[in-house]
Amino acid sequence: MLPIYRKKGTLLHSLHVSVVLALVAAVAGGLLVLDHPLYLLLLGLGTLGLVRWARLARESQPYTRVGGTVAVLVFFLNPLFNRNGDHVLVFGPRIPVLGKLDITLEAVLYGALAAWRVFFLVLVFGLAGMLLDPDEVLRVISPSAWRTSLALGLSVRMYPTLVTEAQRMREAQLARGVPLESGGRWDRFRARLPLWMSLFRDSLERASALAESMAARGFGSGRRTHWKRRGYRPRDGLVALGVVVPLATAVVLGAVWGGYSLFPSPDPLGRGLSPWTVAGLSLPLAVLGLASTWWRGSREGACRAPSRFPGANPGTSLVGDFRESHRALNPPEDLCGREGHGMAMESERERGK
Repeated sequence: MLPIYRKKGTLLHSLHVSVVLALVAAVAGGLLVLDHPLYLLLLGLGTLGLVRWARLARESQPYTRVGGTVAVLVFFLNPLFNRNGDHVLVFGPRIPVLGKLDITLEAVLYGALAAWRVFFLVLVFGLAGMLLDPDEVLRVISPSAWRTSLALGLSVRMYPTLVTEAQRMREAQLARGVPLESGGRWDRFRARLPLWMSLFRDSLERASALAESMAARGFGSGRRTHWKRRGYRPRDGLVALGVVVPLATAVVLGAVWGGYSLFPSPDPLGRGLSPWTVAGLSLPLAVLGLASTWWRGSREGACRAPSRFPGANPGTSLVGDFRESHRALNPPEDLCGREGHGMAMESERERGK
């Protein structure tokens, strides 16, 4: 369950990788260091908002399942092993090794907060993997550790290739009648062994071809050159100053002056609660949500805009050919933030009519 990056036409995907990395780090840091329930509630809702604004609800389902499973385990196991607190809900039996298994209200509340924290931490780290372009991340760290970034870059780029190749081989084997899914464990292992050996052989051939290509291009013979440098744009600065900086400041203020404790009895919710921290955790993410909604509307409006070449027939003119070829090379998901296959099928049906 490794995250796979896919560029979409959203505001978050269009930001510089360092801005997105700082935003994710601020949210994850807040979930780790803040203790007040209201702060954790705001950060959890903000994480769900990031998933929605990035249009990654479907892709984040594996992380919600894993995070939910771990959160349920934390919630139910914590009261059994944490017996601190003054308000006893259940007087349990005495076990020789574990002692008296009393369940307290404070332990239940602490387990609920810990489960909430764990669930959204898993979701945040999965969101980071789906939002951050691996090439851009490695390009940022390459000046200080270029050998490490090269090895990581090659590994990250090989993973989607191996997954695609494995799926293609599996479908080919199933089409030939190979029983990959039937029989016992030993039968399935014997049926899949040729597939794994073929994958291993192809990966070695791909690594050899990559090494020959790097040697032919003079890798390591001189100063490195760059084909493309992606700089900062105005929207990167606006998001960094208007969202990331206030959010990170609120996290620091909440960690320093926002102490909250559940033991031996829960503190009042008003204790350690700062209106500045609440505003810093909620308003920047709300502004980011409004900006993402506006960005999506403007992109969809640009996609619905009429052609600059009036009178051109999309099916027969040179302009139409260029537009169709550009759509084939750049799926509408990247251009307009919508699913490419559905729009392509609609265009095919319109041309058929």
